Amino acid sequence: MSSVASVSSRYAVHLEIPSDAPGGGVARLIAADAGLAAGLDADEIDDLRIAVDELRDALGQAAGRPPPATRVALEFEVGDALVRVQAAMSLASSGEPAPVSALTRRVLEVVTAEYEAPHVGDRSIRASVTKRAVGRRA
Repeated sequence: MSSVASVSSRYAVHLEIPSDAPGGGVARLIAADAGLAAGLDADEIDDLRIAVDELRDALGQAAGRPPPATRVALEFEVGDALVRVQAAMSLASSGEPAPVSALTRRVLEVVTAEYEAPHVGDRSIRASVTKRAVGRRA
């Protein structure tokens, strides 16, 4: 699959929200709390919050504008000095994901330690990001 590092989770939070939820405030709030629990600093937490928004957007782009009733499942895994966010969305049919914009990809590459691009499997599309505390090894 990818070279995404495994997370020795202290805890995980699961959230399901509509794909068209304006702003994703709840997801950003959970991201901030997860980042704080993992020991990220304020700038790293801001990066994680941005990454969560961009990850949701990347899934939507790759799914080719899913219907409004579609839901995005987010899982926040909190480890020592890192947070991994995995996102998934059900698809009506399988197939190759649509391309994600260069801007979205670049933002995710800049604000995270690892970005796993959207991929299709078992009638769903999935992607993930990992944010690490700088100067600390997980």
